[in-house]
Amino acid sequence: MKYYAGIGSRDTPYETLQIMTESASLLESYGYILRSGGATGADTAFEIGVTDKCKLNIFLPYPGFNGHTVSDSHIYIDDDSEFYRDAYESLILHPRGFNMSLSTRNMMIRNYFQAHGINKILSSFIICWTPGAANGYSIPTSYNDGGTSQCIRIAAKNNIPVYNLKDPRYSSLSAQELVDLILDNIKSNINPDIIKRTTTNLFWGLYVNKWKKRMHCMNVICQWDNQIQTHS
Repeated sequence: MKYYAGIGSRDTPYETLQIMTESASLLESYGYILRSGGATGADTAFEIGVTDKCKLNIFLPYPGFNGHTVSDSHIYIDDDSEFYRDAYESLILHPRGFNMSLSTRNMMIRNYFQAHGINKILSSFIICWTPGAANGYSIPTSYNDGGTSQCIRIAAKNNIPVYNLKDPRYSSLSAQELVDLILDNIKSNINPDIIKRTTTNLFWGLYVNKWKKRMHCMNVICQWDNQIQTHS
């Protein structure tokens, strides 16, 4: 089974919502199952792109959320279930930790399932839109990224690629171009932001090593000068 999370802000721009719906339809044809959260905006845009309800895992913070009835495709995880206990530990990644109301906690808990599911098979990637363009790697999450940021943090912890459509690298792509890019990266086992971070660290490491060698040479020269002055 292949899963991905399609999530994002309630304030996602209309043009991006269209891309999300078209992307969901394409990914369904490639055998992917959508995980989402049932909210207005990005979540709904992804959901309406999927025609086969067997290809939907919509996680609800409570029964009736946004008019959704609990069913095989619209899942509510009760707080006394073993699945909930597993997800509860993920709250440590949230800036407020465990210090939140039950309703807020349940909103954050569902973000865990968007990344992990109830079968603990990680989503292959995340497609989203947030105002801050966060991906959890090169662009950290912030308050402006809303509840979606919790799923992004969980994704980054598990090395799941995040394609935030606010990011200029993806904002101008068509749905087909976006899906082709994602599937090519999966085929090549590429997470673009891990590569970017690793490359940056590599060049930084080379720079630091070069600087250390230069400082070593300067210390040697200073020692020679001191010896010459001592014997003069």
